[in-house]
Amino acid sequence: MEELGVIQLGKIAYESGLFKDIRNPEQAVIKILKGQELGLPPITALESIFVIDGRIALSSSLIASRIKTSGKYDYKTTEKTPKRVVIEFYENGKKVGESSFGEEEAKRAGIMDTWGVQKYPESTFWARALTSGARTYCPDVFMGGSIYVAEELIREKEQDKTGQDEKKDNDVPAKKPEPKLVTKKQVNYLWFKAKEKNLDSESLFTLIRDNTGKTELEQLTYSDFNKVLGLIEAM
Repeated sequence: MEELGVIQLGKIAYESGLFKDIRNPEQAVIKILKGQELGLPPITALESIFVIDGRIALSSSLIASRIKTSGKYDYKTTEKTPKRVVIEFYENGKKVGESSFGEEEAKRAGIMDTWGVQKYPESTFWARALTSGARTYCPDVFMGGSIYVAEELIREKEQDKTGQDEKKDNDVPAKKPEPKLVTKKQVNYLWFKAKEKNLDSESLFTLIRDNTGKTELEQLTYSDFNKVLGLIEAM
């Protein structure tokens, strides 16, 4: 695909309004170009690749499918419970290692209190174990680039922000903190999850209004975000 074609596709994708997480044509172009590196058609790239704070994230289903169709690597989930997930990784039919994620790792990562872990621990742990194993055992499938799901980068950004805020407030008298509002990255992620469940914008806003009382995505607090995300994932 010629460069001009990619630019035109990015512009069309943005102007179509079908990809709610795309904020500008340039972002769409980056998604398409990253998709080309992974051998993906443009629409699949636009649906499954995310740009979060300048970093690339992939959907867990895309990561899984790329491993399965690589012709070189494979994986098998050997344990999947609300407490722990274990995934074995294979190269040319031979086991090369395994990756696990569970309550202990979730506590260290600071995600035990999130809606995903509280309501859908198996799915959350599975996605984390998959990406960790992909980074360790088959990074060449992803051209040696970063292998993250969106939730990892969003959470990492939130933790960095929290750490910076705590440092700034170290010498300031304690006061009751204001509820944190969602970031643009979290708004983008809600649009992505809604699209996965075939929710149109009207249905999404109805869900938000009925369960949080808010009328705009930008009005959601971090707690609202976790609640709405959990409701979408439960569909």
